[in-house]
Amino acid sequence: DVDDDDDGVHPAGDPAVATLIAEVERQLSRVYVSDDADRGRAAPPAPPKRLLPIHSPHAYPCAETYDQLPAPPSQWPQRPVVLRPTPNGDTVVRGIRRAGAVDYRRFGGFCAGCSLPLNTGGEAPGRSVVIDFESEYFVGTLLMRIRGIAPPDSDATGSAHPNYFDGKKRRFQAVVRGKFKKELPMCECVTGQAFDRPVGKMPARWIVSSFLKFATALVPQMEVAIDGDNPRCLTPLVATAHTVQARQETTQTQTTEEHTEDGEDDGRGERSFNYDVYAGSVDMEAPLEEPHASDRTSLLPHAAPHDPTAATAVAAPTPTSLASRQKTRKKVYNRLYAHRAAHPRFRLDTEYTFEFYQHLLLFDRTLALDMGSLVGAVPLAPVTDGQPLKFMSAHREPNTGALNYLWSFDIWHESLYDLARHAEAQRRIKSTTERPS
Repeated sequence: DVDDDDDGVHPAGDPAVATLIAEVERQLSRVYVSDDADRGRAAPPAPPKRLLPIHSPHAYPCAETYDQLPAPPSQWPQRPVVLRPTPNGDTVVRGIRRAGAVDYRRFGGFCAGCSLPLNTGGEAPGRSVVIDFESEYFVGTLLMRIRGIAPPDSDATGSAHPNYFDGKKRRFQAVVRGKFKKELPMCECVTGQAFDRPVGKMPARWIVSSFLKFATALVPQMEVAIDGDNPRCLTPLVATAHTVQARQETTQTQTTEEHTEDGEDDGRGERSFNYDVYAGSVDMEAPLEEPHASDRTSLLPHAAPHDPTAATAVAAPTPTSLASRQKTRKKVYNRLYAHRAAHPRFRLDTEYTFEFYQHLLLFDRTLALDMGSLVGAVPLAPVTDGQPLKFMSAHREPNTGALNYLWSFDIWHESLYDLARHAEAQRRIKSTTERPS
């Protein structure tokens, strides 16, 4: 339940807040060691050099934030699923709030570090739950909906309100809105799946082949590396999202006096902005639609100087259909990605919105991929060997291929848990036997 007695946003100079911040810094400096044979806990990563002001005790990570495994499914508020920031990753949750509010609240059973609330699609206007987060390169807000799950609390939904999923095939939607801290090349930013250990048993070869053929028809620049210790399936961010909008502001986000006027030097001669004053979006529930090519919120004008198709689309006076607008953007940015284009870049004075949705994932009794009547539902737990699905985007270093996450959240289903627990136990046994005597 929502704790309506929570004071919400506290002044930055409040002594109580200063005390909490000092305590959290002390906690983050500890090395967490687990004696639980089934769950691995590592030393917490160093936080980003600048964090947005965190105004509520609920926004701080708990000790379980750094466990590789979440708590057992019996403790998940929205069982059979749970969402959490990827452990030991770059994504720091600032707080959880209602979509129509600016103050962070306590939600019973949830934690900003180990268990984040999901929406059902049936929330009343302004009552959806959103997550403000920050990473090294991005700061923004996440809204995620999954069809058919339990509501995060009894105060969010009501029979009088239409469900977002009504009349739609899709079973999942996620919207991210926020700002970049560095002017990253758009074609160096990716989304998809990246695993920390080898995958498990794959379906029959013809099923895998059919799926990859279908997927690459939709995203020609998809890169798949199934073998090895760190399997990946990556696609271009701008060419993959179903909807992309760019809302330019009149002024660039200001920095605090701790930064130079040009931003903070990260040691590589680059400057970082937007650390301190992006308050998060309060219109995350608004319907989204791909803008017309000539609209100021479209990404096609950004690409027009670098791609003739984009230039033609921007100059065309005739309005086009939604599907046509999406197809044109995807075609243009797939081509730019193939050429490893250094431009266009994400701007620092612009708020970007990325919407993703799909109808293939099933979150019922087991996490599965709906392959249609011919194949049926393919369980994913054996395929990932119990590893969760990621909702992520990252900047990929062009020289090394290393991923620096813009955001990364793990979507767990209880059908993954036993395999994940077994794999974690095996990892711990291996690390023990390999430890020097």
